[in-house]
Amino acid sequence: MATKFFEQQDSARRKTFQLVVYFVLAILILIALVYALLLALSMYGAREPVSWWQPELLLLAAPGVGLVVGGASGFKTGNVRNRSCGHDPPRGSLCPGRLSRLDLGSFYNWGRGAWLTQFFAGA
Repeated sequence: MATKFFEQQDSARRKTFQLVVYFVLAILILIALVYALLLALSMYGAREPVSWWQPELLLLAAPGVGLVVGGASGFKTGNVRNRSCGHDPPRGSLCPGRLSRLDLGSFYNWGRGAWLTQFFAGA
């Protein structure tokens, strides 16, 4: 029984590491795409050939992407941590302590916006 627990812990650690690697890779790809966009925009109006390597554009792209990704992550983390449900939340809501109420039907209803009508109606 105990070995299964430790095996699951090891598996969770490996998956977490893998997700962090994917997240960092996604940020690096975003920085490269924003850099390419800025480079294309700078080449568009230039009358002379422009070098492909422009560190000033990279120094503009990297912190910009970092601010947007970091700000969005912080905002989302704050929303999840500070969410409170003073009423009886709709089935499948993500309010603290209610995660056991999730099912596929509630996700389907979320996509259709049913949770909004239940939230504002106080149901």
